[in-house]
Amino acid sequence: MNEEIDIFVREIINTIRRSRNGVITATEVICITDTVFLEIENNQELMGRYLTFPSRGLNATIGRYVREILSLTNMGRETLPESTLIKSYERHGFQSE
Repeated sequence: MNEEIDIFVREIINTIRRSRNGVITATEVICITDTVFLEIENNQELMGRYLTFPSRGLNATIGRYVREILSLTNMGRETLPESTLIKSYERHGFQSE
């Protein structure tokens, strides 16, 4: 199941990248997890797929995959997301090289 969630999150991130000409800026990456959940809730097909996954721990798993796929670091908790699918999310930044 986790592989299916990984693929799901990668597809969403690729959609977001395409909508931004291939680039997610440092400013946008701070709230990328919220953006991913907004993309899900605003797209009927994605929402349908989201609802097929077991709900226990799903949002945390999606958030972890977002961080791992984009090689981000955690920067603190945000408790006022725009998405109604989540109550909070981890703000992110790019890892230092």
